[in-house]
Parts: sequence; C-alpha cells; structure tokens
Amino acid sequence: MIPARSHGFHRHDNARLIIFKGGGYRERTLTGEARLAHGDFILRPACHAHDGQGESSAGYVSIPIDANVLRDCLARHGHAPRRGRVPDDWDGDGHSLLKHVETRPYESRPDCTPLDRAASRLIDPEPPALSDLAEELDLKPWEFSRAFRARFGLSPTGYRCEARLQRAISLMVGAPARLSQIAADAGYADQSHFCRELRQRTGHTASRLARLVGG
Repeated sequence: MIPARSHGFHRHDNARLIIFKGGGYRERTLTGEARLAHGDFILRPACHAHDGQGESSAGYVSIPIDANVLRDCLARHGHAPRRGRVPDDWDGDGHSLLKHVETRPYESRPDCTPLDRAASRLIDPEPPALSDLAEELDLKPWEFSRAFRARFGLSPTGYRCEARLQRAISLMVGAPARLSQIAADAGYADQSHFCRELRQRTGHTASRLARLVGG
C-alpha cells in the first residue's frame, strides 16, 4: 500500500485505477471533488490536474489494467475522473471492476464562499479579468491573489491557466480536430500559445500528449 500523502495540483502521465485503503482521503479537481474512504476506488484520466489531502492512515493501491481499456472507459465520460465502490465479492481483477461496477462523477465543487464562486468563474472559456474579480470581492489584487492561493493552492493566474489547459486536453480525447481549432476552442491566442503552455505545464509536446490521452 502506498501512503496517500497530501499534495498540491499535479498530473500523472498515465490513466490509473486506484483503490483506497485505511483512512479518509479527499481529491479535488478544478471542477469537482471526491471524499473517499476505505474500499472506494477512482478512475483517473491521464494528465488530469488534481490535488489531494489524506489522513495519516490513508493509502492506496494502483491496480494494473490495460491502458487502452482504461483510457476508452474514461473517454466515454468526457475524460473526467470517476469514482465507485469495490464490491465485497470482487475477485481482484481490474477489468471485471470496470465491467461490472457502476461509477459516478465527482461531486461539483461547492460555491459556498465568494472565493469558490470566483474560482468557478475562472474556469469559464472567457473568464473575467482578475482585477475585476478582486474588485467584486472588495479586495486589492494582491489580497485576492493571496487569499485565493491559500484556499486552492494555486494563484488565480495559475488556476485559470490550468483550467484552460484541462479544457484543451479534454478536446484532444478521441478527436481528430486540428491543433489550431483546439487552441481556439480552449481559449488560447493561437496554436503556438497552446503548444508553448502545454510544454511548460506538462513537459509534453502536443503529439505526445494526444497519444497519452487517446487523441
């Protein structure tokens, strides 16, 4: 069992089937979150940004499964993570778990505070200016940035960039669209802007990332 330590937003190159053991764990994406306990499992797409926070006793095991099978399963749900519960009579085979157990999406991130609502607006294809969000919250820009980072682990600019990149990655899944069209639909200035930011944030070229996510 691998300890499920707390960590900030990051990505993994490969899609994963993960079963949680021991204590509780909370995983967050830019748009949703899942509170997980012993016996829960998640299907996480390749290169999907997430963070997590676990109790000291929390851990997980990663179940080997054919990458194409897992990728195709996730692609049916729009390249979004899924969660489920391991049945008591499970035989330990990852393929049977995917075939017979129903999964569901993560819960939507709550809009319970002004900062939560600001974060929700930053993931829009055409997000408002950061100065406008700060003014709406009656904060100076630096106060807004500091409060935002304390809550989400990313600066407002970083959060907006991650949301735009995640949107582009989702558009690449199973889609033969041209990179220029994906860049435009995701909100980038042009294809060069998209490819440059993609390389900076993932370490991959667009063609390499397309292979990882099934594009």
